[in-house]
Amino acid sequence: EASSYTTFRWCIDVLQAVEVDMILLENVDISEEGGETSNIHLILEALKEVGFACKCYKLIASDFALPQRRIRLFILGYNMNKHLHVNFDRIDQYLELCRISALKPDAFLLPDDDPAVAKELNRRLSQRNKMDTKEDKKKKNTDVDSKDTS
Repeated sequence: EASSYTTFRWCIDVLQAVEVDMILLENVDISEEGGETSNIHLILEALKEVGFACKCYKLIASDFALPQRRIRLFILGYNMNKHLHVNFDRIDQYLELCRISALKPDAFLLPDDDPAVAKELNRRLSQRNKMDTKEDKKKKNTDVDSKDTS
């Protein structure tokens, strides 16, 4: 079994054992290909079977002023035993307000050719080279020690 499936099954088991008001699951975007056999459909059906009204949100972090461009999938779910009416429209409105007021990363991130970016990259490269040199020396010493005992 795939680790993602195992993790999700564990989540379902926990939701059956522990009564919570709401859930928020997050992951990378999931393909919707396959209709009723798509992973997202199967996930939403499994959550519905354990008593949750859910809605998926595909969000791009950079739309909310976070320095990442990846699409993330959020599943927001309410326990139907505790919430008779769930108003996802209100949540949609709040998300849209946050999206509109957020700055794009280009407004606060330095461009790739900025001297400060080059300096930081060089610092990291130098640090990596020092670590590699230490590991090479350690490996040589280990090789020498093993030859001595032969």
